[in-house]
Amino acid sequence: MIENGRHLINCLSYVDMNMVRCGVVDHPKKWSWCGYDELNGTRQRYRIIDIERLLQALNLNSHAELSWRHNEAIRRQIELKNIDRAPHWTEALAVGSKKFIANARVQYQSRRSFIETDVETNYQQNTWILREESAAYMPDFNQKSAL
Repeated sequence: MIENGRHLINCLSYVDMNMVRCGVVDHPKKWSWCGYDELNGTRQRYRIIDIERLLQALNLNSHAELSWRHNEAIRRQIELKNIDRAPHWTEALAVGSKKFIANARVQYQSRRSFIETDVETNYQQNTWILREESAAYMPDFNQKSAL
């Protein structure tokens, strides 16, 4: 679960930075198979993102404003050299404000145990995550193999 607003735009830019993170390109605009072209309005065919719904979720008024905010988030990540993998985007059950995380905890009551933490990054202040507590992997070596 990702809270609307700045948390969602940061997630979108994080995903678009995947090929930069891998060292394939130095900017998402050079990788035509990410959402960058679509979010910036340069892809006109084969679009899959519901821009109108995304504008609602981000509380934005226009595609131009979406494009500007998305580009700004990517610019900040590149400028701060903040292109490393961020575990909170790949390991969390929920990302957002402390209040959003408290509500998400209620929705995930069936999970065994949680950890709420504040994300410490240069560009995402006041971001909280909810994740499951890690459990040790304990294989049963006494069990006979099916092979």
